[in-house]
Amino acid sequence: MEQNLTLLCDNFNSNNNKEKLQYVSGKVNTIIVITPSEGHNALATANEVYNGLLRNTHIKIICIGNYTKKYYLRSENHRKYELLLIPFPYAPFDAFTYFDHQPRLRDVIEPPNIKKSKVSFIYFGQRVERDILFCELYKRNLLENVAYHSDNKKNNRHEVIYNTADNLVKNGYTDFATYEKIKHMLPKQLDNHFHFSGDYYSNTIKLASDSLFYIVSESNLAFNDNINVATEKSAIPFLSKSIPIFITGNSIDALNWFEDLGFDCFTDVISRDVYELNLLDKINAVMDIIDKTDISFFQNNVERFNKNYSLANYFVNLDNTLDKVIKDIVIEHNLQIIEKI
Repeated sequence: MEQNLTLLCDNFNSNNNKEKLQYVSGKVNTIIVITPSEGHNALATANEVYNGLLRNTHIKIICIGNYTKKYYLRSENHRKYELLLIPFPYAPFDAFTYFDHQPRLRDVIEPPNIKKSKVSFIYFGQRVERDILFCELYKRNLLENVAYHSDNKKNNRHEVIYNTADNLVKNGYTDFATYEKIKHMLPKQLDNHFHFSGDYYSNTIKLASDSLFYIVSESNLAFNDNINVATEKSAIPFLSKSIPIFITGNSIDALNWFEDLGFDCFTDVISRDVYELNLLDKINAVMDIIDKTDISFFQNNVERFNKNYSLANYFVNLDNTLDKVIKDIVIEHNLQIIEKI
């Protein structure tokens, strides 16, 4: 069987790689892109790759990134490419180690086995589900260990972005009165020592480790909320020895991914049925669970939390996991890598 000639792009940058892309146009029919950072901009990366090629080129683009399973997509409009998303073997732990930039998961220090509060929710970046979660945490008097800056990340001034009644209702949330009552609290900060910059990730782990639960609100794929991206946010509950609560576009996929990696996701506390609910019902259900779960649950199950931390730390410190996934891709798709950039 004839092999598909392939270009491998490591940490793709359109400005630096454009000449090489044009050089290989017509020579390769597959391009493997190791998606930098979070991976939720896969479509933008694929478009940049395609735009760097000569026109009328049909190509398969394989993005390796922080995904919770394989996804196959066809490009939209006039672009002639197929897009395949492949997860890092132990995403997100090995992905951030591979790129060796912030957040640095290897700098995390093991937290003590002490819990002081029920739940942590620590986020920079406005999303409607985060606004809803903020409201519901307020209504349950659970803001003790919450930090939330509702910025849109599109400016350097870190201005607070406020939601609207129409947008909340569009997403099924009708309690705009509560949001209006508490939006003056944004950005909600914990103390003067925590900032969403610098060594923020280690600080996030320290803060999250004070709580029994951690709510994971992920940056799902920009063009499809049903495709999960497992970023450093998903690693927080395991590194902070907390019970994960997955509030993502596809919470079941997230749960399955981490259970398949060997993590205890405490489905005896938050059942799989909860993750199959729609967004609002799911948020209400987990709030009830947080309310009724005593903080003593941690000490009664401390070994389960410690095993999760040890497994996360093991994955963070693995090297060369990408080599295997590339080899598997080459075999599965009958590829021959002829160029690397």
